[in-house]
Amino acid sequence: MAYISVQEGLHGIRGLLAFRPETAKGIGLLTQELLQTDTGISKGEREIIAAYVSTLNNCFYCATSHAAIAKYHCNEDEAFVQKAINDPQNSDLSPKMKALMEIAKQVQQHGQNVKQHHIDTARSAGATACAGALVTIIRWMGDLLRMCVLSTTDGGPAAALALGACTRTCSTTAPCGSF
Repeated sequence: MAYISVQEGLHGIRGLLAFRPETAKGIGLLTQELLQTDTGISKGEREIIAAYVSTLNNCFYCATSHAAIAKYHCNEDEAFVQKAINDPQNSDLSPKMKALMEIAKQVQQHGQNVKQHHIDTARSAGATACAGALVTIIRWMGDLLRMCVLSTTDGGPAAALALGACTRTCSTTAPCGSF
């Protein structure tokens, strides 16, 4: 049971953002800045990373939303996007994207899991510091949205889940790996 009233028909984070419009504006601007540019990697690749991290976070709403946007921007079929999200290392992603997906996985688990060999692999595949930072920021956004959900409920993860939000917990607030 949710402990805040959200607008009917607005699921997942959309309901929470409508509940707190002052928070929504900043999160919306940051999301646009991060995901709606082609600097370093394409919009579609950014959305694939976001869908992958959301999948790792067990957030069905976010994963599904980002996957649909990735399909649109990549001009690919659903099978390509789903394979990239569910098994990136055995997908048709570029070596650069596979390296960034591995960094995303490591960052999602704990920033200190990113080792020099992950960075070296990404760099040798053509990734830039900008792309590497994006992976970290996408993970941070997942944590930020999760914290927004939990701070607006009294019921903790169960209430957040009732709202359709992410419930993954992070073991650290320290900055994650970087290029």
